[in-house]
Amino acid sequence: MKNIPEFLNEGTAKPEEVALVKKLESALVKAFGASTLTKTASDDKTYDYSKGLIHIRNSYRGDSIDWLSKKSAKILTDCGFNLTRYITATISYVEVISNSAPIEANGYIGVSGDGYINNIIRFDLAKPSKVNFDKYVSDFVKKSQKMPICDDILIRLFSAWKPTDSKYKQIGSRDIGIGSAASTHIMKSYNKAYKIKDLDIALGRSKEELENYIKSHYMFKKDRLDFDWNQGVMIVDGQYTEVWD
Repeated sequence: MKNIPEFLNEGTAKPEEVALVKKLESALVKAFGASTLTKTASDDKTYDYSKGLIHIRNSYRGDSIDWLSKKSAKILTDCGFNLTRYITATISYVEVISNSAPIEANGYIGVSGDGYINNIIRFDLAKPSKVNFDKYVSDFVKKSQKMPICDDILIRLFSAWKPTDSKYKQIGSRDIGIGSAASTHIMKSYNKAYKIKDLDIALGRSKEELENYIKSHYMFKKDRLDFDWNQGVMIVDGQYTEVWD
């Protein structure tokens, strides 16, 4: 009787499918640059004894910000959002460890959100020799840059939103409609400040929608938030003195 390690080492895979891993990696490096690419799974194996198969998975994370349009990426970067580590690509094939029929290789590229893979492009690997990963990656970039930023990605973006080091001495003003009478809130203290200049444009939401979303996000729903779109800042737990003109 053969021991388990000897038995498992008898798995065989289609060479043309194994070669797809390097082809995908080459396309990702070409599109995003070698310095931005991290291999997050290397020949990871999952054993399916009931079907006599070993599933082999290779995965990559791209730190490029090309999943966003240049305009949105600049606004979000200026506002303190980390846009790297979002691109994800995976390719899987099988080794056969019995007389079972093999299954077709599969894979995809997309944007990793809080719980889902978004803006996904799936690879058709039925004919390995004809697979053009360069086109798949290019199509993904074009598709992703045109797609609105969905709620699943928003959750992740705001979870790692960094406050600004800029200092603010006042926030907001209001005109009561009697001549030039207006008030300004002079800052006494605050916990943190976040830049929000043009954030509504980058995220495709109205200012009101964005304020309501941020207030409901688990990172901020317990805080007092004040928004000053003219200055482009959101203040957390601010204390003010109101001064009238």
